[in-house]
Amino acid sequence: SMENDYWRVCDLNGRPLARAEYPASQVLATNATQRDRRVSIRRHDGQTRSLSITAAPMRMPDGRMQVVATITDITAQLSAEALLRDAAADATNAALHDPMTGLPNRQLCEDYLAAALASARQGGGGLLHVFLDLDNFKQVNDRFGHHAGDRLIREVAGRLEALRHGPEVLARVAGDEFIFLHPFTPGDDTDAVLARLSSAFEAPFDLGDRVVHVTVSMGVSLWPGDARSAEDLWQNADLAMYEAKRRGRNQTARFSPRLRQRQTEEARIAQILQRALKARAFAIVLQPLVALD
Repeated sequence: SMENDYWRVCDLNGRPLARAEYPASQVLATNATQRDRRVSIRRHDGQTRSLSITAAPMRMPDGRMQVVATITDITAQLSAEALLRDAAADATNAALHDPMTGLPNRQLCEDYLAAALASARQGGGGLLHVFLDLDNFKQVNDRFGHHAGDRLIREVAGRLEALRHGPEVLARVAGDEFIFLHPFTPGDDTDAVLARLSSAFEAPFDLGDRVVHVTVSMGVSLWPGDARSAEDLWQNADLAMYEAKRRGRNQTARFSPRLRQRQTEEARIAQILQRALKARAFAIVLQPLVALD
């Protein structure tokens, strides 16, 4: 019985209910049916049970009011629902995070990027988008094995995550590629942010049975100066990263319209050459080599 002084009646969050809050009391006070009122009881043996109560008023022949109620133990049901919610949350978390490092993956990073751009537009700030790619990562996998490569990725992620501040976002978007987003206000020193990221690679990485030195190439794109959209910002940082690779790696390149123009021209030339090959417009010419001595 809910009137038993040894039993404690609470809401599902554990807040004790006053007698006036009991479903039966509210039925008598309002003369209205209470449907699926959920409460918990803590029995004198220490067990907690969850109950669903539906209570309705009924007038007796002598004019007195009584309450007719059905009480269902929903402890197992709520436990199963909680398990399903936890499983769904775990599945969502797994779908949006990189399983190796625990960092946001590409999909979640794109969501963060869209939100950061919206915030920058509303607040009049800017956004620094950095594309980081490890130099010669394939050599680590080839020489020391994939386990060493995986450990290196985790070590890099740990160092970069330790350098992340406040609203900054770090994500792993591919094998050895990371994205770093840094909201800023006019006048902020973005070079200091890039120096902070570079500092993660100053010390060698301990992979257990060996120590390796790793460098990184970084491409930088700024909003609003370099891009009008999240897609432009992402592509521009990617272009700048490949420019850093082309310059010899282990450095940072900033996006410029020249990079986009060069990419467009190279793509145009590549298309021309593809069409020429299909049209058999090339001829092989053999030039003899003569030894004058």
